[in-house]
Amino acid sequence: MAHNRRHASNKFRKRKTAPKTRSHSAEKKLPRNTPDINCVINHLGARGDGIAEAEMVLDYRPQTIRLFVPDSLPHETLKVKPISRSSDGVRADIIELITQSPDRKEPSCKVFPACGGCQFQHMETSAYRRWKENALYDLLENAAISPVEKRPAIWTGPGSRRRVALSFRRTGDTFILGFLGRASQFIQPASSCTIMLPELSKVALSLQEWGLHLPSGSTGQCQLNLLDSGVDILLLPQDKLDHDVLSSLAHETAMVGCQRLSVLQPGDVDPYLIYAGGEAIVRWGGLLLTPPSGAFLQSTLTGEAALQDAVADCVKEAHSIADIFCGCGTLSAPLLNKGKTVLAADNASSVTHFQQAANKAGYGHEVTFVRRNLFDAPLRADELAGIDCAIIDPPRAGASAQITEIVKARLPIIAMISCNPYSFCQDAQQLLGAGYVCDWLQMIDQFHLTPHTELVARFSRDDKKTA
Repeated sequence: MAHNRRHASNKFRKRKTAPKTRSHSAEKKLPRNTPDINCVINHLGARGDGIAEAEMVLDYRPQTIRLFVPDSLPHETLKVKPISRSSDGVRADIIELITQSPDRKEPSCKVFPACGGCQFQHMETSAYRRWKENALYDLLENAAISPVEKRPAIWTGPGSRRRVALSFRRTGDTFILGFLGRASQFIQPASSCTIMLPELSKVALSLQEWGLHLPSGSTGQCQLNLLDSGVDILLLPQDKLDHDVLSSLAHETAMVGCQRLSVLQPGDVDPYLIYAGGEAIVRWGGLLLTPPSGAFLQSTLTGEAALQDAVADCVKEAHSIADIFCGCGTLSAPLLNKGKTVLAADNASSVTHFQQAANKAGYGHEVTFVRRNLFDAPLRADELAGIDCAIIDPPRAGASAQITEIVKARLPIIAMISCNPYSFCQDAQQLLGAGYVCDWLQMIDQFHLTPHTELVARFSRDDKKTA
């Protein structure tokens, strides 16, 4: 039920319809009396776990198995406790750090490593950055993707996240709000979080008292977005809240210090506004946009600005632009009123808010809006005729069908943004195979101290090669 609720809340997210690209192998717990193992970490895997090889008995026979050890670093010697197994290998927890890496440091967060929010609190910043860049460019090299230019990475750092999803549980006389622990349903308090912007941390702290007005036994999520006008909260309870509870929450929300509070009840399609301290506003270029509660926004303000700058560089010579998976207009809204026309396409809800803001600002004549599920019905090549540059920021699964239509349309320039380097490689290989060149690529570290990577790249059509 919780899984379905989370998908319902993503109605406003442009990444809503993305199927999972990598399935997690089913894990089976090992017996508690499984012997401890000494191992040496060889390298870090794609999810940030240390990887080692060791001998152990499984299914009554000795085997050389692959160990996945969270919170470890390369070249460390460890004593570990095997916890569970899957088709990938065995997950193990550190019991003793026998020889530690020179790249290890004291975590800045009090609940690390139990919290599932960060994977690299224990790693020196310079080592973390080296690993993240090397992991990306090794992946690209293996996929035969060689940008002509590798632009310097953009690093966000601590205290930068403007969008978080916090889990809550109301038990007895306590309201627990924080991040789900790694591989558990235990909620780690967010009070010591070093990742959130101070404005979000302040509101999260205020919610501790506010949450006591929820019924005992309540569980769910609070999604916090920092807008230009203040913090926007979307409450997603696991079970439906009655009218009296909502009234009580609305009455107490003023003390929280947020700009807007909405609730999305189980089974509902749209959030219900229960408190507004003023108009909820995001400013992109000349547009003042009121996004829906729970709207997809870039994770950091630094990352958002870097993406907007990179896109502006890609489209600087273009007159007609297609913004595919446009969301609420993060990337193309700043381009309006600059002598360009935009074709903006995405699902109905996000496009509607973008259109309302464009019309209100007097730029509506510059934009053609297309409401469509782009996975089921990508923009066709004939619809892209006359476009000089496409901006495409697909969900994590990528957009193979849309790339096929872009290739058919022979678009001269493509600005591709991706939050998943694996699906980016698949889409980029399609373009390279069709005669495009990757002019430059830039990594943007929006998810500080995690293995997740954002990137932006410019592709141009090599007409000599295609001829």
